[in-house]
Amino acid sequence: VLAVIHLFFQPDTATKPEPIPFFRSSWDLLQALGMFATAFSFHLNVPLFYDELQGRTIQKMMRIVGHSYIVVCSCIALFIFFGCGAFGESAQPDIVNNFPKSSLYAWLRFGLGIMFICSYPFPHILTRNAIHKYAPKVPLPLLSALI
Repeated sequence: VLAVIHLFFQPDTATKPEPIPFFRSSWDLLQALGMFATAFSFHLNVPLFYDELQGRTIQKMMRIVGHSYIVVCSCIALFIFFGCGAFGESAQPDIVNNFPKSSLYAWLRFGLGIMFICSYPFPHILTRNAIHKYAPKVPLPLLSALI
């Protein structure tokens, strides 16, 4: 054991290791913001969904969550399949950049932006209601302004 430690775990004095930063910031970090918002919304809203479930049991809720994961993963697999089929090796992580630069696709980008703007109220309303449930003294208009 000492021979293995001596041979393989000797520090290399010729090169000094680079320090690992505790926090590395870049614009790529903003790409994760949507994922964090979705996870936050999910964790706040699941108790509301459970309260509205008829004949609620933990097993029934877990079955619903399991089925929703299957549906979501299937949709993501379809998006990946058709995205790779349409764009091939030139597929970009940002879906808006995959479209060519033309006026038709500018309208598609505009429609995609409108879709993002119009779909925001759904998690917003659920999150507002979940916070109001745990902090009932905070008025809903104030929560709407803060979220």
